[in-house]
Amino acid sequence: MYIINMRSPKDNPFWKRTKELLRQQKISQKNFTDSIGMNYSTFRFWSCYGYLPDIRTAYDIATTLGVSMEYLLTGIERQAMITSDSLP
Repeated sequence: MYIINMRSPKDNPFWKRTKELLRQQKISQKNFTDSIGMNYSTFRFWSCYGYLPDIRTAYDIATTLGVSMEYLLTGIERQAMITSDSLP
């Protein structure tokens, strides 16, 4: 199931951040969708109409762009998580 953002689709922060990262990394939308195995038409439809992708696709988008899903959704990138291995 896909969620429609209740704001204007053009204001969907997930897709705004995704497209900005693509611009920064100089990756075309077509090449990007090919690299994650996503249909380009689907990418265009979802991003134009504000649909959020399923969790697996969101993960593929985030990892390919080198960010977290949290960043794409909220704009906040967490600091590295503290693990028991990193404690003194």
